[in-house]
Amino acid sequence: MQEVKRLLSLSCHILFADLLLIVLFCMRLPSFTNCSPRCRKQFPHANGYWPSAGLFRKTSYCLEEVPTNIPQRVQKADLRINEISCVPTDAFKNLFWLTSLNLEMNKISEIEGGAWRGLGQLKTLKLNDNKLTEINSEIWNGLSSLEKLDLSGNKIVCIACGHFSSLKNLQFLDLMANQLSALEAQVFCGLRKLKQLDLTNNNIYKIANDAFQELDALETLHLSMNKLQSLSAEVFKPLPRPIKLSLDTPNKLHYKQKATWKCSSLCWLKAEEEAKTIIWSGAGAQPRCPRGVKWEHLFCIDPGKSFCFDFNIQ
Repeated sequence: MQEVKRLLSLSCHILFADLLLIVLFCMRLPSFTNCSPRCRKQFPHANGYWPSAGLFRKTSYCLEEVPTNIPQRVQKADLRINEISCVPTDAFKNLFWLTSLNLEMNKISEIEGGAWRGLGQLKTLKLNDNKLTEINSEIWNGLSSLEKLDLSGNKIVCIACGHFSSLKNLQFLDLMANQLSALEAQVFCGLRKLKQLDLTNNNIYKIANDAFQELDALETLHLSMNKLQSLSAEVFKPLPRPIKLSLDTPNKLHYKQKATWKCSSLCWLKAEEEAKTIIWSGAGAQPRCPRGVKWEHLFCIDPGKSFCFDFNIQ
C-alpha cells in the first residue's frame, strides 16, 4: 500500500512538471504568433541556400526588410510572402549573378531610387500582390536586361510616358488587377520589344489614340474586365498585325447588364476579325454586344456608319 502511494505521488509530480513546461513554452509563443497568419515560418526546411541550384529562399519567414545575407553568387532569390514594405537603395547591389527575383505577396509600398543597382543580369522580377500605388522611371534603373515584370494585384492608379522607358529589353508586362482608369498618349514609349501586355481587370474607361505607340513587337494584348464601352480603330493603328486580343466586358454577375459595348465601336473589330488581323486570345475574349446580340451573329451593313444588327434574329 505504501508503495502504491509513493508511485501515485511520483506520477503527480511528473504530471505537474509536464504541465509547467507546457505553460512556459506557451509563454514564449507571442514572439512567434505576432507575425501575420500567412507568414509564420511554417516550412523552415524549405528555406535556405542551395548552391547547386543557385537558389536562395526565405518565404513565409516574417521578414520585414530585404535580407543582407543573400550569397553573392545566387541566381534565383525567392522572398515571397513576407512583411517587406520598402526596397531600399542598393538592396541587392552585390548580386551580380541574379537572374530571377520573387518579391510577391509582401507589403511593398515604396521602391527607392537605385534599389536594383547591380542587377544587370536580372531577367524576371515579380512584384505582384504588394501595395504599390505609383511608379516612375527612376525606380527601374539598373534593370537593363529585364524581360518579365509582374506588377499585377497592386494599387497603381496612373502610368505615364517614360515610366517604363528604361526597360529596353522588356518582353512581358503584367498590370492586371490594378486601379488604372485611363491610358494616356505614348504611355508605353520605349517598350519596342514588348510581346505581351496584360491590363485585365482595371478601371480603364479611356484610351488615347496613340497610347500604344512604339509597341512594335506586341503579340498579345489583354483588355478584358475594364470599363470600356467604345474603342476607336485609331487606338489599334500603331500595333503590329496579326495580334491576339481579349476585350470581353465585365462579368454579368458582378456588373449591371448595361455594361456592354456601344455598337459604333464594333464594326471595325468585326472587319479585322474576318481579315484575321485580330485574333481572339481565347474562348469568350470577344466583346459583349449591346441588347444581348451575340458576337458571332453581329453583322455590319455599313462599317463607315457603324450600323450593326443581329442577322440571326428570327
